[in-house]
Amino acid sequence: MNSAQASRDWLITALNDYEIKVLLDKGNTLVIEKEYIIEIEKNGVYKLIWKGKTVAPFQNLNELCHFIKES
Repeated sequence: MNSAQASRDWLITALNDYEIKVLLDKGNTLVIEKEYIIEIEKNGVYKLIWKGKTVAPFQNLNELCHFIKES
């Protein structure tokens, strides 16, 4: 398994654990609830986008999911 696929698998697992709904799965881009989009970059960073603007890059999935749940 390559690192991009592993990053994607970990992301999907974390989203499920935090009960964050995936609305559309486009491979390395996931559209999720609250109008967020998560792009998985080649370096394993998760870029969180909201309404077309980058909110922040995340390397830690717990921080990413906590941010989404609390927003």
